[in-house]
Amino acid sequence: MKINMKHLKTYEMIEDEPQLQIGEYVVCNFDFVGHWPQTDSQILLTNFIATHVGKYIGKDTHFFLNIIRYYNIPYSLKIYFSDSLRYFSDDDIKYHSINKKDCKMYLTAKMYNL
Repeated sequence: MKINMKHLKTYEMIEDEPQLQIGEYVVCNFDFVGHWPQTDSQILLTNFIATHVGKYIGKDTHFFLNIIRYYNIPYSLKIYFSDSLRYFSDDDIKYHSINKKDCKMYLTAKMYNL
């Protein structure tokens, strides 16, 4: 019996998700876990982050958190941001894309449960 070896593949590392690149747009999910009861501004912040697209700036070298920039932040929520920046863990980032339009489509599909 002759074995044909031309269809064997070499070992390769397969990643579940592509790595986040600087300049990509992101959709995050954030919740004030352990802070009960939540204030109205914390609820507004959670809703703002869940419904707006941010831009990935880089990784914090000390705590290894993702730095995300948001635009058009309401005045009442500016106290939760540092120069329009907010820090998120890898688990908080739900979707990312090089195109802002893709992130907006993701938010629209999530809003209508599609």
